[in-house]
Amino acid sequence: YMPQEHALYEDLSARFNVHFFGRGAPADRVDGMLHFLGLGDRAGDAVQTMSGGMKQRVSLACALVGSPELLLLDEPTAGIDPLLRERFWSEFRRLRDGGASLLVSTHQVDEAVHCDRLLLLREGGLVADTTPQALMRRGGGTAPGRPGGGRLAGRPPPPRRGGRRPALRPLPAAWRRPAASAS
Repeated sequence: YMPQEHALYEDLSARFNVHFFGRGAPADRVDGMLHFLGLGDRAGDAVQTMSGGMKQRVSLACALVGSPELLLLDEPTAGIDPLLRERFWSEFRRLRDGGASLLVSTHQVDEAVHCDRLLLLREGGLVADTTPQALMRRGGGTAPGRPGGGRLAGRPPPPRRGGRRPALRPLPAAWRRPAASAS
């Protein structure tokens, strides 16, 4: 799991954080992950001396070092420069292709095009369960790196009627918690 706000030990080194959260992953795996994320030369530095983007990379290293089958990533590329962001997504695709499942939360629509499936939520309700391609067709926009251009702006949202929000679809039954029994 990688939280949006890092949960690192600030006074400890990046290497120690990754080793600790990786539950004792081998040193070569820890160092390799830090090097992959561009932190090889800062591995021994205390996290508190690092920028927000560097801390984000240390958090990602903590999540990836154990080679999990299921990876939960909350805004994994927030504060990351565009070149490194593409490197992250390449790694996510490699993990997916290797059989891992990734659940990524993001508010950046341009990142949604990297996903196989999208669940759009608003106020806790499911608005859409679709693919990036279907969403772009529906909205009339195109996505970077996809045929048709690099703009994401689709049609403007429909006007509200009487100031009310459109109705939200309920979550599928399989996703809801079972009702508590009255015993």
